[in-house]
Amino acid sequence: MRILIVNLASTLGGALLFPFVWTLAFSAFAAVAHFAKLDTISDLLLSLGTWIVGDNSPYPRLALSTSGALFIVTYFVTVRIEYAMFAGWREWPRDRPSPGELRRVVFVMNAISYCGLIALFVYGTVFHHR
Repeated sequence: MRILIVNLASTLGGALLFPFVWTLAFSAFAAVAHFAKLDTISDLLLSLGTWIVGDNSPYPRLALSTSGALFIVTYFVTVRIEYAMFAGWREWPRDRPSPGELRRVVFVMNAISYCGLIALFVYGTVFHHR
């Protein structure tokens, strides 16, 4: 049950909340640029703030590239959240792992799940949009 809670927390915080805040920030920057009559800059900022939805952007390739790059950021955010939560456990069913062992396991497990996410992203953006 604890692993489910840790996974849910890292998903909500790292994979959903972070991209949502990123999108809000760039949308606010784009709105300021739009009001300043800087429409090209506004379009670029909207493209940078778009999370995976590149079709509606004036620069879809930029939006898709940004989304791909943000997978790296969300990977490290989710790893950090999970590591902190696992390291904070007071009771372990067996011997407590060393911080290095715990870090390695969290990195590897997240790498496996992110490989699947990136494969779906590539399939949806490269092969599906032909």
